[in-house]
Amino acid sequence: ACGGNKDGDCEEVENSFLDRIIDRRTGIPIGLSVLYILIGSRIGLPLHGVGTPGHFLVKYDAENYKIFVDCFNNGTLLTDKDCARFLIRSGHGFKASYLHRSPVRSILTRMLRNLIPLYETKEQPAKAEKLKHFIKLLQHRTSHN
Repeated sequence: ACGGNKDGDCEEVENSFLDRIIDRRTGIPIGLSVLYILIGSRIGLPLHGVGTPGHFLVKYDAENYKIFVDCFNNGTLLTDKDCARFLIRSGHGFKASYLHRSPVRSILTRMLRNLIPLYETKEQPAKAEKLKHFIKLLQHRTSHN
């Protein structure tokens, strides 16, 4: 089982890299969720990423049943109401749109944006600039599709 890196340093870039999350069995919410989605989709589960403010969830979205999975908190299952309570308690308020499916490009962009300040803090500006360039490419492709 994997879980959120609550005890470690969440400001470590390794918490964002999928291969390191697999090896260490810990990471940040979006990284854990992406792994969950990739594995679940491989076996045919209807899973999607949901980028809420300040957190990231997985949505199991079958025809007659939907539930959210909080991979960071050991796979805790959440209803729409649970998600709303969590977001309100976290100071983000709640809008139904917060629980909508995130497009793959948005997920990738969010992952890259998470890494930029980590590289800037670690005095690796070249890596941060490269990620900013990738984000521009993703946004350019999105606006031209």
